[in-house]
Amino acid sequence: MKITILLLLMSATCWADPELQATQTSYQSPAGCMNNITVMSAPGSPGPPGPPGAPGQRGKPGPVGKLGPQGLPGKPGAAPDPPVPAADPAAHIAFTAVRTSSFGPHNEEKTIPFEVTHTNIGSHFNTDSGRFTSPVKAVFYFSFNFLSSSSGNNLFITLNHNGRKVTSTYESTGRSAGGSAVLLLDVGDEVWLDLGENYATYDNNNMYSSFSGFLLFTY
Repeated sequence: MKITILLLLMSATCWADPELQATQTSYQSPAGCMNNITVMSAPGSPGPPGPPGAPGQRGKPGPVGKLGPQGLPGKPGAAPDPPVPAADPAAHIAFTAVRTSSFGPHNEEKTIPFEVTHTNIGSHFNTDSGRFTSPVKAVFYFSFNFLSSSSGNNLFITLNHNGRKVTSTYESTGRSAGGSAVLLLDVGDEVWLDLGENYATYDNNNMYSSFSGFLLFTY
């Protein structure tokens, strides 16, 4: 190995302490004085990195920063929902009426009255006359069901609109029958049920006979 020796400093110093002179001996003159010679070789390869040190202590919070500039205006919000309109009383119409006693026979056609209403929203059905009167121009649904008498009288019932027969049902003794219709009514129009001449219905507290109707939509 070739070693380049760089002579940086040479000083001839004499020490009175022989032990110190011995530890520093590189070259000794005949007079007993030590000539100190510092010799440096070429630097070696870097050593591997040492292990990381322990984390330092958390510093103190810094001072509060200055208030930033005002941001840009946001986008407009969505339009609010329109207010819900108040319910139209005329748009809520429905009824169901029943009988609790038999009706007929009669020697002529008779309109069937009713004795009990389970539902009569709007009060447009009259139990005494058995007629529904429309307060609005609208489309309505009507249905009916009856039980014939077992005493020998058959059943024949007609649904009427302002005196015009719309539909009818017939059944022999001791049997039930019914029908339904969808009608466009004007303001003041009436709908009712007629029992045919010499026909009869049978009823008791079980309420076999019923007549119902309700508004589908205004027109």
